[in-house]
Amino acid sequence: MASNYLEIFPRIWESFLIEWKTSPPTSNFLQNFIKDCSRYGVIKKEDLYLTFLLAIFFTLQRYAATAFFFKPIANYFQFIKKDKEKFPESAWKLFYYFSVYCYCTYTLFSHRLMENPRSIWKGWERGMAIPNDIYNIYVVEAGFYFHSIYATIYMDKWRRDSVVMILHHILANSLIIFSFAMRYHNIGIIVLYLHDISDIFLESTKIFLCFKSAPGRQQTFAGYLVNVGFLSFAFSWFYCRLYQYPHKVLYSTGHFARHILPDAPFYFFFNGLLWMLFAMNIWWFHFVLWLIWRVVNGESREVEDTREIEKSKEPLKSHSANGDVVNNGVHEKNNILKTSNKINKLSNDEQIKKKEEKDKQVEDKDITIPQHRKKHLQGN
Repeated sequence: MASNYLEIFPRIWESFLIEWKTSPPTSNFLQNFIKDCSRYGVIKKEDLYLTFLLAIFFTLQRYAATAFFFKPIANYFQFIKKDKEKFPESAWKLFYYFSVYCYCTYTLFSHRLMENPRSIWKGWERGMAIPNDIYNIYVVEAGFYFHSIYATIYMDKWRRDSVVMILHHILANSLIIFSFAMRYHNIGIIVLYLHDISDIFLESTKIFLCFKSAPGRQQTFAGYLVNVGFLSFAFSWFYCRLYQYPHKVLYSTGHFARHILPDAPFYFFFNGLLWMLFAMNIWWFHFVLWLIWRVVNGESREVEDTREIEKSKEPLKSHSANGDVVNNGVHEKNNILKTSNKINKLSNDEQIKKKEEKDKQVEDKDITIPQHRKKHLQGN
């Protein structure tokens, strides 16, 4: 294995170039891809049916848990309005990720897949049997990510990254189903293990924030848990997704796999999906860095979900050194002018309205005054 982090990427690149020279993509790439899928892929209809049934089950279970369990808890602790809406989402995800992560950790270390990346590929063959515990994790995770696509659109709070989140769920399920069919399940278990831990800390921190905002004596302790949870989340994201993931996954699939199984199919396609996932992890990490910057810069006094900050609340930008002051001043001036124009318009409208009422009163008088009285008045 590479001795340090920086050695990984050059070795992956070398293996990529060798594979490109020996088996480069051709003009019949799509045709060959479909042909290889039917040749190497093994997946039963029963597996897909079970996955879709689990997706429906997770959706119904979340609706029921929200209505009969999570919302009553939010009401009991008197969460503020926005937290009452967010708490059921975080509570449900925490329950799922914690449960699956415990089972995944047990399965991973019982098969000793983390000890030696080379052992992941030994004994691979088309349609090989998948151990029951790994099979269970695969169908459950696939069903959950199908449910998550629906939940992101119709159930979760819409955030800055919601579109990317939907793409992530599609990518994750593509990796799960593809690695299952091609029997690359050993590496798939490691991917799931390295990703779920940070979600546990993320949802826990969001729940602690709900308790911190609620009235009661628990605010101080909840604030402490928020800070601990955020630091744990930031560290686990960086260590598991940005450091261990290239070591344990990208290096194994991009370098070792080519030397141990030179004839294994879908080298470029499978590695391409894994690198897309790595790119998403880097992109999401900028939200963590953004929060740290806001705290240091004094824009945030506490931990908050930077994905939920409204664009209108961001500081205005300008190229000058005093850009913020200038922009804010111009913005305030425009507001004053708009208000003044509205007042003038209302004043003019009122004057016109009063004049119309006065004219109408004169007309009414003309109608009610007798004709001989009118002549007398006119004569005077």
